[in-house]
Amino acid sequence: PPRFDNSSMFRFHRCSIAVATATVMRTTSMCSALMHSLPPRLGNVLSIANSITMSSPRPLALLDVCGDHALLPIHASATPNSPFSSFISSDISENACRSALETIGSIPSSVPVDVVNCDGLKPYVDAPSPNRTLYVTVIAGVGVRTILSILEPLATSPQVSNFPHLILSPTNTRSTNLNKLFCSEALRRYNLVLCKVNKERERFYFALHFSQITAASGASPRPTTTALSSYVDPLDSESL
Repeated sequence: PPRFDNSSMFRFHRCSIAVATATVMRTTSMCSALMHSLPPRLGNVLSIANSITMSSPRPLALLDVCGDHALLPIHASATPNSPFSSFISSDISENACRSALETIGSIPSSVPVDVVNCDGLKPYVDAPSPNRTLYVTVIAGVGVRTILSILEPLATSPQVSNFPHLILSPTNTRSTNLNKLFCSEALRRYNLVLCKVNKERERFYFALHFSQITAASGASPRPTTTALSSYVDPLDSESL
C-alpha cells in the first residue's frame, strides 16, 4: 500500500499541498464490487458528478474535500470510461489522509487518485492565475457550518471561475441549516440546478448541485429563505 510520507508534508498554516498518488490497474469486475459498497448518499453525489462531466465541453477534475477514506474518488476512478481528467481526495487532517491512502492501497484496481493534505479550497483558490484546471467540487459528510467555512474563499476570490460546479451534501438538513447554506455569500454566484434525496436509517440526505455556469446564463435564481421555509424535515424535532 502507498504510504504518506511525513517528510514531504508542509505545515497546515502555509496552506500548501502535499500529494501522494496510488496507481493500480482497473478491471470491470472490481468496478461492480466497488459500486455495491458505496453508500447510497454518495451514490447520488457520484451520479450527479458523472452527469456534469459527460455534458461538459472541457475536461473536469473531481475534487472531494473532506474526502476522509477517499471512497468517492475511488469509485469515480473505477467507473469504466470515467469522464474525469483527474481525481483528488483532500482533507486538513493528516490521519484522514492516511486513512484515504490505506483505502486506496487495499484496492487492486483504480486509476491514479491524489490524496492532498490541505486546508479546504485555500491552496486551489490561492493558486497562480495560469492554473486553469476546472473542478467539480464535492463537500459531503460534514455539517453546514464546515461547508460554509470551506466555501468562504470563493466569495471574494478571482479564481472562482475554476469551480463551476459544487455538489454539497450536508449531514444536518434542518430547514434552518439549509437556509444558512442557500443564503450564504459564498453561493451568491451559483444557482441550484438539481437536488437528489435519499433516506438511510430513518434519515434524509440531500445531494445539491450548484452551478456557476447556469447562473451566468440567466437561469432562475437560487432559492431564498422564503422558498425554503415550507420544507420540513420529518426528523427535525423543532418542526414537530
